[in-house]
Amino acid sequence: IKFLREIKKFQNADMLFTQVEHDIQHARKFFLREEIGKRWSKVSDEEQEKMLETAVEVISKNEKFLAAKNVFAYAPHKDEIPFVQNMCINFPEKQYFLPKIFGTQMEFIPIETHCLSDLKPCKFGILAPDAKKLPLKKPIPDVIFAPAVAVDDAGNRLGRGAGFYDRFLAREYTHAVHKIAVIPTFAIVQNIPTHIHDREVDEVIAV
Repeated sequence: IKFLREIKKFQNADMLFTQVEHDIQHARKFFLREEIGKRWSKVSDEEQEKMLETAVEVISKNEKFLAAKNVFAYAPHKDEIPFVQNMCINFPEKQYFLPKIFGTQMEFIPIETHCLSDLKPCKFGILAPDAKKLPLKKPIPDVIFAPAVAVDDAGNRLGRGAGFYDRFLAREYTHAVHKIAVIPTFAIVQNIPTHIHDREVDEVIAV
Protein backbone atom coordinates (compact mmCIF):
# COMPACT_ATOMS: atom_id res chain seq x y z
CA ILE A 1 0.00 0.00 0.00
CA LYS A 2 2.79 2.41 0.92
CA PHE A 3 6.58 2.12 1.13
CA LEU A 4 7.73 2.62 4.71
CA ARG A 5 11.54 2.35 4.71
CA GLU A 6 14.52 0.42 3.37
CA ILE A 7 15.60 -2.87 4.93
CA LYS A 8 18.14 -2.07 7.63
CA LYS A 9 20.51 -4.05 9.84
CA PHE A 10 20.55 -3.02 13.52
CA GLN A 11 23.43 -3.26 15.97
CA ASN A 12 21.35 -4.74 18.77
CA ALA A 13 17.85 -5.82 19.75
CA ASP A 14 17.07 -2.56 21.57
CA MET A 15 17.68 -0.51 18.44
CA LEU A 16 15.53 -2.93 16.44
CA PHE A 17 12.74 -2.72 19.01
CA THR A 18 12.82 1.09 18.92
CA GLN A 19 12.60 1.08 15.13
CA VAL A 20 9.70 -1.40 15.13
CA GLU A 21 7.80 0.83 17.58
CA HIS A 22 8.44 3.80 15.28
CA ASP A 23 7.28 1.81 12.24
CA ILE A 24 4.06 0.79 14.01
CA GLN A 25 3.27 4.41 14.90
CA HIS A 26 4.05 5.51 11.35
CA ALA A 27 1.70 2.87 9.93
CA ARG A 28 -1.09 3.70 12.39
CA LYS A 29 -0.90 7.36 11.39
CA PHE A 30 -1.03 6.37 7.72
CA PHE A 31 -4.20 4.32 8.16
CA LEU A 32 -5.78 7.01 10.33
CA ARG A 33 -5.20 9.56 7.57
CA GLU A 34 -6.77 7.12 5.11
CA GLU A 35 -9.81 6.70 7.37
CA ILE A 36 -10.34 10.44 7.82
CA GLY A 37 -9.97 10.90 4.07
CA LYS A 38 -12.79 8.38 3.50
CA ARG A 39 -14.98 10.30 5.93
CA TRP A 40 -14.28 13.55 4.08
CA SER A 41 -15.26 11.92 0.78
CA LYS A 42 -18.79 11.49 2.14
CA VAL A 43 -19.18 15.17 3.10
CA SER A 44 -21.50 17.07 0.74
CA ASP A 45 -20.94 20.65 -0.41
CA GLU A 46 -23.86 21.71 1.76
CA GLU A 47 -22.36 20.02 4.83
CA GLN A 48 -18.99 21.63 4.21
CA GLU A 49 -20.64 25.04 3.83
CA LYS A 50 -22.37 24.51 7.18
CA MET A 51 -19.03 23.57 8.76
CA LEU A 52 -17.55 26.79 7.36
CA GLU A 53 -20.34 28.98 8.73
CA THR A 54 -20.18 27.37 12.17
CA ALA A 55 -16.39 27.56 12.34
CA VAL A 56 -16.33 31.27 11.47
CA GLU A 57 -19.09 31.95 14.01
CA VAL A 58 -17.19 30.17 16.79
CA ILE A 59 -13.90 31.86 15.88
CA SER A 60 -15.58 35.28 15.91
CA LYS A 61 -16.37 34.74 19.60
CA ASN A 62 -13.02 33.21 20.57
CA GLU A 63 -11.28 35.39 23.18
CA LYS A 64 -7.74 34.36 22.20
CA PHE A 65 -8.41 35.19 18.56
CA LEU A 66 -10.17 38.47 19.32
CA ALA A 67 -7.22 39.63 21.43
CA ALA A 68 -4.64 38.64 18.81
CA LYS A 69 -2.86 41.07 16.49
CA ASN A 70 -0.64 38.65 14.55
CA VAL A 71 -2.54 35.57 13.37
CA PHE A 72 -0.75 32.64 11.74
CA ALA A 73 -3.10 30.61 9.55
CA TYR A 74 -2.93 28.45 6.39
CA ALA A 75 -4.56 27.93 3.00
CA PRO A 76 -6.94 25.02 3.63
CA HIS A 77 -6.55 21.74 1.75
CA LYS A 78 -9.60 20.31 -0.02
CA ASP A 79 -10.15 18.04 2.99
CA GLU A 80 -10.08 20.90 5.50
CA ILE A 81 -12.68 23.44 6.58
CA PRO A 82 -12.09 26.56 4.41
CA PHE A 83 -12.59 29.12 7.17
CA VAL A 84 -9.44 31.21 6.68
CA GLN A 85 -10.61 33.52 3.88
CA ASN A 86 -13.84 34.40 5.72
CA MET A 87 -11.93 34.95 8.95
CA CYS A 88 -9.54 37.36 7.23
CA ILE A 89 -12.35 39.32 5.58
CA ASN A 90 -14.45 39.53 8.76
CA PHE A 91 -11.52 40.77 10.86
CA PRO A 92 -9.41 42.92 8.50
CA GLU A 93 -7.78 44.83 11.35
CA LYS A 94 -5.53 41.87 12.17
CA GLN A 95 -2.28 40.98 10.39
CA TYR A 96 -2.40 37.52 8.86
CA PHE A 97 0.53 35.31 7.92
CA LEU A 98 0.54 32.13 5.84
CA PRO A 99 3.32 29.54 5.60
CA LYS A 100 5.76 28.86 2.81
CA ILE A 101 8.23 25.98 2.80
CA PHE A 102 11.94 26.62 2.34
CA GLY A 103 13.84 23.34 2.22
CA THR A 104 13.03 21.54 5.48
CA GLN A 105 11.81 24.67 7.25
CA MET A 106 8.61 26.69 7.15
CA GLU A 107 8.37 30.47 7.38
CA PHE A 108 5.31 32.70 7.64
CA ILE A 109 4.70 35.53 5.19
CA PRO A 110 2.24 38.43 5.67
CA ILE A 111 -0.77 38.60 3.34
CA GLU A 112 -3.54 41.04 2.55
CA THR A 113 -6.90 39.99 4.01
CA HIS A 114 -8.43 39.48 0.55
CA CYS A 115 -5.48 37.85 -1.20
CA LEU A 116 -5.92 34.11 -0.69
CA SER A 117 -6.86 33.97 -4.38
CA ASP A 118 -3.36 35.23 -5.22
CA LEU A 119 -1.59 32.29 -3.58
CA LYS A 120 0.54 29.98 -5.72
CA PRO A 121 1.13 26.23 -5.34
CA CYS A 122 4.52 25.42 -3.82
CA LYS A 123 6.02 22.26 -2.32
CA PHE A 124 3.51 19.39 -1.93
CA GLY A 125 0.95 21.49 -3.82
CA ILE A 126 0.36 23.71 -0.79
CA LEU A 127 -0.88 27.19 -1.64
CA ALA A 128 1.53 29.83 -0.35
CA PRO A 129 2.12 33.61 -0.59
CA ASP A 130 4.89 35.30 -2.57
CA ALA A 131 8.28 34.68 -0.98
CA LYS A 132 9.33 38.23 -1.92
CA LYS A 133 7.12 39.44 0.91
CA LEU A 134 9.12 37.53 3.52
CA PRO A 135 9.57 40.00 6.41
CA LEU A 136 13.10 41.00 7.41
CA LYS A 137 12.25 40.37 11.05
CA LYS A 138 10.44 37.15 11.92
CA PRO A 139 6.96 37.97 13.24
CA ILE A 140 5.82 36.65 16.60
CA PRO A 141 2.34 35.06 16.47
CA ASP A 142 -0.34 35.73 19.04
CA VAL A 143 -2.48 32.85 17.77
CA ILE A 144 -1.63 29.96 15.46
CA PHE A 145 -4.29 28.08 13.51
CA ALA A 146 -2.58 24.76 12.85
CA PRO A 147 -3.92 22.47 10.13
CA ALA A 148 -4.82 18.98 11.32
CA VAL A 149 -6.11 15.80 9.74
CA ALA A 150 -7.31 14.71 13.19
CA VAL A 151 -6.91 15.60 16.87
CA ASP A 152 -7.40 13.44 19.96
CA ASP A 153 -8.78 14.39 23.37
CA ALA A 154 -5.31 15.24 24.67
CA GLY A 155 -4.73 17.76 21.88
CA ASN A 156 -2.33 15.55 19.97
CA ARG A 157 -2.46 16.58 16.33
CA LEU A 158 -2.20 14.38 13.25
CA GLY A 159 -0.70 16.33 10.37
CA ARG A 160 -0.05 15.22 6.82
CA GLY A 161 3.23 13.54 7.64
CA ALA A 162 5.95 15.97 6.58
CA GLY A 163 6.52 17.39 10.07
CA PHE A 164 6.82 21.06 9.09
CA TYR A 165 4.38 22.32 11.72
CA ASP A 166 5.88 20.14 14.46
CA ARG A 167 9.33 21.56 13.73
CA PHE A 168 7.94 25.08 13.61
CA LEU A 169 5.94 24.67 16.82
CA ALA A 170 9.06 23.30 18.55
CA ARG A 171 10.75 26.66 18.19
CA GLU A 172 11.26 28.26 21.57
CA TYR A 173 9.19 31.42 21.12
CA THR A 174 6.05 29.53 20.05
CA HIS A 175 5.69 27.55 23.29
CA ALA A 176 3.42 30.13 24.92
CA VAL A 177 1.43 30.86 21.76
CA HIS A 178 -2.17 29.67 21.72
CA LYS A 179 -2.53 26.96 19.07
CA ILE A 180 -5.95 26.14 17.59
CA ALA A 181 -7.09 23.35 15.28
CA VAL A 182 -10.34 23.73 13.32
CA ILE A 183 -11.69 20.32 12.32
CA PRO A 184 -14.97 18.47 11.69
CA THR A 185 -16.33 16.48 14.62
CA PHE A 186 -15.58 13.20 12.82
CA ALA A 187 -11.87 14.08 12.92
CA ILE A 188 -11.77 13.89 16.73
CA VAL A 189 -10.32 10.47 17.51
CA GLN A 190 -9.56 8.52 20.65
CA ASN A 191 -5.80 8.31 20.43
CA ILE A 192 -3.14 9.56 18.01
CA PRO A 193 0.29 7.90 18.11
CA THR A 194 2.92 10.48 19.00
CA HIS A 195 6.66 10.90 18.66
CA ILE A 196 8.92 13.00 20.86
CA HIS A 197 8.98 15.84 18.31
CA ASP A 198 5.19 16.05 17.93
CA ARG A 199 3.47 19.17 19.29
CA GLU A 200 -0.11 19.28 20.54
CA VAL A 201 -2.64 22.09 20.11
CA ASP A 202 -4.18 24.04 22.98
CA GLU A 203 -7.72 24.26 21.64
CA VAL A 204 -9.91 22.38 19.18
CA ILE A 205 -12.82 23.97 17.36
CA ALA A 206 -14.89 21.00 16.17
CA VAL A 207 -17.89 21.64 13.94
